[in-house]
Amino acid sequence: MDTSSPTTKSPGPHTAAAPPEPRSKLEYMFRAMLVEGDEIISRSEQLVKLLNTAAMQLQTLPAAVRKAGSIVQDQAASRAIVKIQEATSQVDDARRQLKRASEALDVQRGRNLWAVGIVALGSGLAGGLVAAVVMLIALR
Repeated sequence: MDTSSPTTKSPGPHTAAAPPEPRSKLEYMFRAMLVEGDEIISRSEQLVKLLNTAAMQLQTLPAAVRKAGSIVQDQAASRAIVKIQEATSQVDDARRQLKRASEALDVQRGRNLWAVGIVALGSGLAGGLVAAVVMLIALR
């Protein structure tokens, strides 16, 4: 018959049997050292996994930096092109305004020449008349 009590279970195929109580202080210390060694190995494995993940991320870092640098360079070039186009447009506008001003000055110069010519003609005629009147008066 079964001599086990109902409160104690026999270890099944899926349950681990509890280790028996240590018989001496040396055996207790050895078991504690084994448990601590197992914990250290588990932590070391976790650290190795973290280091592998970090290494893979660091390997992709130069490509990410190059990509970011390329994006920044493209943006700077685009901004420079826009600024150059704006400056070119402003220079073209200034050139057009300068041409209009030059044409207006050419037209005004022609008018001024005509005005000076008319004033000179008028002055010459007036001077001639004055001279003729003076001569008539003097010869009388």
